[in-house]
Amino acid sequence: MTTARREHERDGWQHYLRQRRLARECALQFLYQADLQDDWSCDQTRLTRLHAQVAELDAWPGDEQARDAWCFACRLIEGVCQERAGLDAKIGACAENWRLERMSTVDRNILRLALFELLHCDDVPDIAAIDEAIELAKEFGHQDSSRFVNGILDRVLQERQAGTPPGREHPGQVQDEAASETV
Repeated sequence: MTTARREHERDGWQHYLRQRRLARECALQFLYQADLQDDWSCDQTRLTRLHAQVAELDAWPGDEQARDAWCFACRLIEGVCQERAGLDAKIGACAENWRLERMSTVDRNILRLALFELLHCDDVPDIAAIDEAIELAKEFGHQDSSRFVNGILDRVLQERQAGTPPGREHPGQVQDEAASETV
């Protein structure tokens, strides 16, 4: 493979990842607003309004991958809205000493978004969902948001990989706090 071809493929991959990041940011904006307004309806009017708002942003591209990013954003928005009760239950089970309503609105919705990707998006690698959630928390959350989000998602992932329902540790399993900081 030529160097030029490798660079072209790398640039295409980076463009794809940027589009996915924009889609997650767009979904987070919708979820944040839905949470504040306590209106989880996911009708076409609200989605169209959001699309018009994000299309005006400089960061939102005007090419075909923008359409793909928007489709991914809609998939995330609709999925979180439909699965919110189950996602909230899983978050609550894994968030030791934290009630969902005590979490910041940003953190709560980043967790919902990432958990939806972990549980329902087979095309998204687990580590990508967690890394993207951490980056969203760094960008939009408070100083400790990224560590908080990472800790909860790490616990969900560990328990899922072990086949244990979230919030129920294995007998004899010790939660390693340092490990939850390294994902």
